[in-house]
Amino acid sequence: MKKIITLSLISLLFVLGCGNPQLKDGSEVVAEIDGYQITADDIYQDMKQIYGAGTTVDLIDTFIANLVIETTDEIVKQAEEMIEMYKMQSSEEDWEELLISSGFRDENELKETLINNFKREEALKKFIADNLDEDDVLKYYEEDYHGQMDVRHILIQPEENVEDQSAALETAYEKAEEIIEKLNDGADFIEMVKEYSDDHVGEDPGLIANVSLEAHVDDFYYASKALEVDEYTKEPVQTQFGYHIILKVQEEEKLTFEDAKNEIQEILAERTLEQSNDQQLRKFWGELRQEYNLTIYDDDIRATYNSNFLFFE
Repeated sequence: MKKIITLSLISLLFVLGCGNPQLKDGSEVVAEIDGYQITADDIYQDMKQIYGAGTTVDLIDTFIANLVIETTDEIVKQAEEMIEMYKMQSSEEDWEELLISSGFRDENELKETLINNFKREEALKKFIADNLDEDDVLKYYEEDYHGQMDVRHILIQPEENVEDQSAALETAYEKAEEIIEKLNDGADFIEMVKEYSDDHVGEDPGLIANVSLEAHVDDFYYASKALEVDEYTKEPVQTQFGYHIILKVQEEEKLTFEDAKNEIQEILAERTLEQSNDQQLRKFWGELRQEYNLTIYDDDIRATYNSNFLFFE
């Protein structure tokens, strides 16, 4: 874990300044050794060079996030769950040391930082969603958007830890073909799931609800989408999990474009974030800050910001 906001280092200057001796020009002396005096301004200038741009960006992005995104119970829960995950990976003593070494005074400060980070991500996602090309949104609606689609599947996994993996795959494929033949002869799909599938856990054997392009393997999704209700795949569908025989159970009628538009924008924004590299993320953030009329007056901080926090095409 790495603490992002370094404002506490800057605020230390104000604490040090209370009651300290002053030079004739009013500068506050923080420390002195053998006649050499270190002033609060000396520290400020050094810290500004090291932390100034980063701290400025953190404050700006947090300000934007707080304007755009509310601190919901879901965001707080996400932060708490992440903290619990971190804590499970260390002992209580190690956890306290880890907090301190990562720059956090206590767990609450870590929680606040995580909440801010989640809100920033949501703010950037909203910005991307609001600026998507309408044609891209419409294309997704026409090609990939659908009502809730539920399927049932029979999974045949190849044997693992064998020398001849190709032979194992071929055996699994042939077994899947045999099951399809049984289905063609009138066998009950659910009974086939119970008897043959390597994925039949749950109360409803083989059921996968709400199949989507975002949540499922591409080949599995497109094979499911191509089926009519009550139709099953006539050839085994291969994914990294093995071979599937898929039966479409039901598909609801999809919403109108206007009713689905916000959902599609969220999907595409999420996808854009996941696929973006550092340069693209810097570009998005730069555009978002400019939308709020960012002006940096300090020459040093502005130069560092332009070189390290922006991306120019």
